[in-house]
Amino acid sequence: MIKDLLPRYYEAHNDGVTYTIISSTMVRNHEVAWMEYRGTVLCGPEKGKPFVGRELHCECYFTEGIGWKIDPKNRPVSLMDAEKCDRRKVAVRKRHKELRQEYRRLFNNSPSLFPYIPEIILDLIKKAKAGEFLEDGSGANFYCGYFYLETVADIVDAPMRNIWAIAEQMVAEKKIRLNGAVVKPYGKRRRL
Repeated sequence: MIKDLLPRYYEAHNDGVTYTIISSTMVRNHEVAWMEYRGTVLCGPEKGKPFVGRELHCECYFTEGIGWKIDPKNRPVSLMDAEKCDRRKVAVRKRHKELRQEYRRLFNNSPSLFPYIPEIILDLIKKAKAGEFLEDGSGANFYCGYFYLETVADIVDAPMRNIWAIAEQMVAEKKIRLNGAVVKPYGKRRRL
């Protein structure tokens, strides 16, 4: 269980970042959890500034020798093996199925969610803003977005070409912005 792995993880990393499980599921006796992390920036111009985020992790991420190890200089280093865990993919598929069922109930048990994709995209934005679990890892949050269009396609069980056409129409209607397949808030872009 993740809670049993955290003390050693904290001891080795000693960076002040803490994790809290928001929700978890067992996939073949392996815990996968939507987690909140909190910490303080340790260096650079943002030093001392608190940060918070949410990500999907499984036991692998916190397991020494799978998600991280101690290098020859006695420093913890991350390993990519944790991100390859197939149980995380199962947890994401399970969550998308739950959302599909939720939307079917919302739209009067409609056999097809296709006519409701714009409403679903807007609702998923609300869920993303509320910090709900929608995608693997931190999802499109890494790109300052809400979620990927692929997530919408998986939830509504529709081809990507259809999702793209609807998303582009929503961009034309000034409801969302896109950066590649990342759904972003509508508004003026900041110039650097």
